[in-house]
Amino acid sequence: MSAKRIGILTGGGDVPGLNSVIKTVVYRGSEIGCEVIGIRRGWEGLTHVDLRDPASRTRYILPLNRENTRTIDRTGGTYLHTSRTSPSRMTKLPPVLAGQDFPTATSSSGGVTYDVTRAVQKNIETLGLDHLIAIGGDDTLSYAAELARRGTPVMAVPKTMDNDVRDTEYCIGFSTAVTRAIDAIERDVLDCVGRLLKEEWRFTGGIGASFNCMRSVVSPDAVDTSDRKGTLITQDRNRYRIEGKQLPLPLGCGGATSHRRRRSDGKCASGGDQFSSG
Repeated sequence: MSAKRIGILTGGGDVPGLNSVIKTVVYRGSEIGCEVIGIRRGWEGLTHVDLRDPASRTRYILPLNRENTRTIDRTGGTYLHTSRTSPSRMTKLPPVLAGQDFPTATSSSGGVTYDVTRAVQKNIETLGLDHLIAIGGDDTLSYAAELARRGTPVMAVPKTMDNDVRDTEYCIGFSTAVTRAIDAIERDVLDCVGRLLKEEWRFTGGIGASFNCMRSVVSPDAVDTSDRKGTLITQDRNRYRIEGKQLPLPLGCGGATSHRRRRSDGKCASGGDQFSSG
């Protein structure tokens, strides 16, 4: 019986831990007799690749083994590179697909988008992939779910420092983002008390909320005295004032109750593109 072939790709922004996942898949795959094929630049690797062209194939397809992944977990980023490509909502057809007919739709801005899923599935079939592992956040995994609905065997690995993939308790990258940011804040408190720290979180305010709960750091956007968490944060802030201490304030564009405040226009939950003190 021929060995199973597993494809793996990373999409969206980089977070710590991506290379560890890739290496683990390769090592475990070799133990059970599976061949692992890396798809470079996320979904772009399955929409833009011309498998008949050696140069294109080299650019987007990378066979993975123990030798070329042995040390990748010692570096950040993603060994396979990444992109923000959504095959079901492409605003322009890549050269390899030019002139072909694909389903179209009208975007919210009035433009035309193309759904090239048919080409993606054809490339998966041509590569002989039995399974596909997609590592990513909202956009990457939303398309992975669409592929699964159309019959492609897909395994999704949630990756986002925002920890905002629904039905997932912990995402790759979140723990490191929180612990490193807390360490930076604690160092800053010792070195320069009272400095305002700017911290980025998108819709859920997960990192900011973790600061508030774990290290008594107050974010103006996240304080909501209607719940227990908000009450504790307010008490901590008042306690620091009484003791004459100053508190670093991470300024964010989101809030701890983001899913109720998420805007349809894609802007941050507090209503703007810039950071705000609330």
